[in-house]
Amino acid sequence: MTQPQHDCGLYLAIEGGALRYEASFLDAVLGAGHVACVLFEAAGWQGSSNGIDALRDDVQCVQSHEVAALVADDAEIARNVGADGVHLSESADLEFAIGEARNALGDGAIVGVHPGGSKHQAMMAGELGAEYVALDPGEQFSGESLIGWWAAVVEVPCVAWGATDSDQARRFAEDGADFVMLRLEASLVPEHARDLVSKVSAVLRA
Repeated sequence: MTQPQHDCGLYLAIEGGALRYEASFLDAVLGAGHVACVLFEAAGWQGSSNGIDALRDDVQCVQSHEVAALVADDAEIARNVGADGVHLSESADLEFAIGEARNALGDGAIVGVHPGGSKHQAMMAGELGAEYVALDPGEQFSGESLIGWWAAVVEVPCVAWGATDSDQARRFAEDGADFVMLRLEASLVPEHARDLVSKVSAVLRA
């Protein structure tokens, strides 16, 4: 089996954000492989003190494993729960969105951007100081994958967005991605989530 030619980090996205899996679930998943980052995706924490408290608990659990914890699209909530940063989805005004995130979280926070398949927006995100840019593996540029092109000419790390299994993760890493995002769907039972993380982590580490 062909392995990637460089170490590639595993970036987990937890569907639904603070799903309130028991802490043992997060402990098991994070112990199943080498995870670089966990993103809590948008969910029902807005407007709910219980939801914020649950998210804060999950963020602390992730950080106890020395793994970065990010919150999707809301820098104020990320600051409130003590997350390491925020992941920004496609924005019509990228400079404003990144600036607002910096104002809320400070210069030391992680601000990542998913520019929605636009090479121009991806380059702009890098120029504006994003810590990483998320790229869709299917996007092409000048006859090659956008990820491959980016890896060859841009220093800002890229995250291949949306692997579903270890075979896809390996292909994205071989393209040159620095990280591969694996989403843990809400329907996954803990045992299956742990096995999936273990398999994907194994193929990403050269």
